Amino acid sequence: MKFKFRKQNQKGFTLIELVILIIIVGIFVAALIPRFVDLRTRAQSATASAEKAIVQSALALYIAQNSDSYPTVTALAGYLQAGGSTVTASAGGIQFMVNGRHYTVATYTDTTCFSATMATSDTVRCVGPVSQ
Repeated sequence: MKFKFRKQNQKGFTLIELVILIIIVGIFVAALIPRFVDLRTRAQSATASAEKAIVQSALALYIAQNSDSYPTVTALAGYLQAGGSTVTASAGGIQFMVNGRHYTVATYTDTTCFSATMATSDTVRCVGPVSQ
């Protein structure tokens, strides 16, 4: 029985070496995929928080500029429209469209955020959570 040995000057990888390399790369990819999926979720959550902060700031600014009077849902949406965003007033709050996703920032008629606005003509005294 004769065994063939590689010559000293032959270059390249054996099949086993390539398979091991593919397995190692696969393990790294499998470890990183959950992090990238989580990034998308965190980005959407950050967008929702930013939209709520925008509405809260607009409400405070409206009150400060209008002699401590509170705006209606429609007036607040119009106030936000000046920023160039796509904003609409709805009975339950202010709706934004960001990157093809709809966000609704809840609005309330009392300062404790308990009684939700039921019409676009209701006065907004509190801004609540964001829904998608």
